[in-house]
Amino acid sequence: MESRAEHATRDLLHELWESLGYMANALLFLFIGIALDFQLLRDNLAAILIGIVAVLIARPLGVVPVVLVLERAARIPKVGNRNSSVMVWGGLRGGVALALALALPLELGELRDQFIAMTGGVVLATLLINATTISFLVHALGLDKPSRSDEYLEALARMVGVRSARDRLDELNFEDELVIAHLDVAEADARDQLARTHLDPEEQVNVLMLRGLYIERETYQSLSDAGLLPPIATRTLMQEIDDEIEEVETGALRVDDARRAKLPWYALTHRWLLGKMPPPLGADLNEVSYIEISARRLAAHKAAEELELFKTLPNVDVDNVDKAKALFTHWESRAAETLDGMGEACGLDERVLRRRQAKALSKIAIVEELNHMVTIGVLSSQVADEAAARVSAEVQQAGE
Repeated sequence: MESRAEHATRDLLHELWESLGYMANALLFLFIGIALDFQLLRDNLAAILIGIVAVLIARPLGVVPVVLVLERAARIPKVGNRNSSVMVWGGLRGGVALALALALPLELGELRDQFIAMTGGVVLATLLINATTISFLVHALGLDKPSRSDEYLEALARMVGVRSARDRLDELNFEDELVIAHLDVAEADARDQLARTHLDPEEQVNVLMLRGLYIERETYQSLSDAGLLPPIATRTLMQEIDDEIEEVETGALRVDDARRAKLPWYALTHRWLLGKMPPPLGADLNEVSYIEISARRLAAHKAAEELELFKTLPNVDVDNVDKAKALFTHWESRAAETLDGMGEACGLDERVLRRRQAKALSKIAIVEELNHMVTIGVLSSQVADEAAARVSAEVQQAGE
């Protein structure tokens, strides 16, 4: 699972998949050139045109009803007509379809050649027409334009950057009138963009809630990287936070139902099996539940704390910040109440579990600080790794 990998490993995986995708596309065009007989395409041009028309008709008939069913039955965020249009036009056909056509038995004779020609023609049409025009479609539909929320956050980010630059100049006792003048221009431009965005109070609260949810997600990832969260807890929390992010984006976040952890039947079955298996394959489900709720409490606390930053920015309504912050404070309180009763109800030794979490959180703080020192050039990566390993080993010796 990617979320269980370390940060460097995740970056490597992204680069690996991008490289493999590039090579796969190159091989696809190579195989098409090798496998297709262009004389065969010319001889079956009418059949190819019929195939292209059939595909163009079948694609929306296959995509739109499925999207509508999923929107209602699975309660996925509303896709919308513009996104559906991109899904329809972006249905590229490639190597798999051509490989299936080439795998037809030779006994079919001319019929096999016609299937190969039709498949190859449709593949070429989608690669030469759909693939080359989809960017124009996305632009025409306005999907490549930032949303008002993104523009709002981008302007706020510029305000934070300007403030950081001013503080650094004051700290180092630098006073350059030209630099300060350009900082004033950058700040004025950011203020103008904030004034032009015109987010209503509800939209501002949603933007701030999204920032808090992403802070929580990053917290879960950090806990997972440090080894505090077992894989089963990581999957639950990541799925939960992603669902809540989608709910906020669609304006359907239900506070009372949030942090619900109502797992689907297959996830419940998975947990039941893990509870029945002996160590190290199995898991103590009571301990997993305790760790999950503790992670929710920590993530909500961190999100509420980070949202305070927005109160210091201009053109941000403090009341809206308080409304967004109240959501995470509410979740933190609910998690704390649940934790207070779990030890006695489930027969857990809270002292031992808290100590384990304290050790894991200490490791997180150690690694984060040393990585920061590597970034600014104070330490080399090797020295930082050795230092982190030694201090973490000392922390790990704290008794259970």
